[in-house]
Amino acid sequence: MKKKKVLLGILAFVLAVIISGPVLAFADVNNTELAAGSLGSEIKIEKGEDNVESRIKDTLASVYNRIIFIIDDIIGKISADNPYFNLSAGGQGVELKLSDKVLTGSKTTYQWYSCSDLKKNNAEAIEGATSSSYTTPDFESPEIRYYYCLIKTPVSAVKTRVYQVAYTGIPVVYIETPDGKAISNHNSWLEGATITIDGNGTDYDSLEKTPIRIKGRGNSTWIWPTAKKPYTLKFENSAKVLGMGKNKTWALMANIRDKSLLRNWFASELERTVFARDNMWKTEFVCVDLILNGQYHGNYNIATTIKIGSKRIDIPDISDILSGELKDTNKDGVIQYDDGGFIVELNRFKNEPYNFTTSRNIIFSLKDPDLDNPNDGNLDIVKYIASYIQSVEDVIYSDNFADEETGYASYIDVDSFVDWYIMEELSKNHDGVFDLSTYMYYNPKDKLLHMAPVWDNDIAYGNYMGELAKTENFHVKAGWYVRLFQDPAFNQKVKDRWAEKRDAISDFANNDLQEKADEIRVSAQLNYQRFRTLGHYIWQGPSGFCERKTFQSNVDSLTNFINGRIAWLDSQWLD
Repeated sequence: MKKKKVLLGILAFVLAVIISGPVLAFADVNNTELAAGSLGSEIKIEKGEDNVESRIKDTLASVYNRIIFIIDDIIGKISADNPYFNLSAGGQGVELKLSDKVLTGSKTTYQWYSCSDLKKNNAEAIEGATSSSYTTPDFESPEIRYYYCLIKTPVSAVKTRVYQVAYTGIPVVYIETPDGKAISNHNSWLEGATITIDGNGTDYDSLEKTPIRIKGRGNSTWIWPTAKKPYTLKFENSAKVLGMGKNKTWALMANIRDKSLLRNWFASELERTVFARDNMWKTEFVCVDLILNGQYHGNYNIATTIKIGSKRIDIPDISDILSGELKDTNKDGVIQYDDGGFIVELNRFKNEPYNFTTSRNIIFSLKDPDLDNPNDGNLDIVKYIASYIQSVEDVIYSDNFADEETGYASYIDVDSFVDWYIMEELSKNHDGVFDLSTYMYYNPKDKLLHMAPVWDNDIAYGNYMGELAKTENFHVKAGWYVRLFQDPAFNQKVKDRWAEKRDAISDFANNDLQEKADEIRVSAQLNYQRFRTLGHYIWQGPSGFCERKTFQSNVDSLTNFINGRIAWLDSQWLD
């Protein structure tokens, strides 16, 4: 009876946190409103504070995630058909060992079997495999194998659970935390962790064990009731990871809501290879397997994060003005704020240290530079950035906004605004309506505000309920874009760019996407034996989920949406 009450209590708490999750994660932080400068219309800066209320919310979210991890671990241990996950490194054989708790004795015998699935079908005894451990043959290609051991004593015969051995053919990331401590917070770093990356027989370079800090990341994905969480990693020194440029900060994306596991990768590669503008930095996503504290944790993406840096958005940092390191970037003879660059995010959650809302109710957060310290110098920088963004908005909504010399084209990089719009409209990204996970950066070298890069596409490309699952109708004409499309010249630029790129988009979706799906197929199969979401409903997901019970059917659904979307956009943009 007591056990039932405890379990019911835990379940009630989890449900309560799930229901209140948006409140815990998304409620506006308490703030101090500060008037910005006079470059544009008056604007208010909302400065996040470390207060009792926010700490309570963080603590509750942390406790909630700890419970999720505990429940996941319990389910894994008591589930009758839960496999032991064993990953091969570079295709080498894997040693399987029986537990120290198995029956032993001089009259105990062991016989290892290979079988075709977790249910021990088509079992065949392995010749010579008659000890308490067994090393599998090497792998010639990515595949999953299944083994179990028959243990006999004079009075009994016991079959072990199935050992699942896989060579996925993609890189493997090993992360260890001090004493196996759970990463249950997304606002503070867990110190003392390490990361090791095995190229796993691919063209990617391995990475020796390296110290890192790690914390959770995301908004809705962080409070999702699953142990498969997204994370942010930070190295002490910049490191080159899986062929991507050196940096300290990296993201581990879980893609728990995307059953194709490929939407973020597709969106990133589309921008990087198809829409490749020379003056635009693009994100990169590499598919990996994650081993967290010795446990297989599924298929992830390691991704570059959106930061100022030589291997990220390569612009001068406006905060360098505080140290005197800022140069006369725009060569006007004076070193001042407009010689430095910055990154802002459209973010309705206002959960960054500095946030501001324009006169048109567009909510921005300062993303980089990361100005955590509440000093006057930092605040002056934020005031300048807020006023600059407001001045751009004022021009966009001015009477002469379409003037080629004095209008919006002299303030924004129009090509980047066109490309971003097309990619977001193609994907019908839920977050692409000018209010979330949307980034702009100011480059003082060309004195323009750029719209880039695309980000957060796990619930895009038809992976959302209702209207967003349909391939017709416009979606992203919101915010500043409502005004931009009132200029026939901007509308024509969109049509021209679509005509230029639609064939390449189609080819990429119908060829490269399937090639990547084939590349990660074994990893995906393993992922869905660890997290069994195929054929099951995920909150706010599209209809037809119960019919898509395989990884390939979800890849096909993604491809079909893109093809349908291309056809509809053709009907709108091609004469």
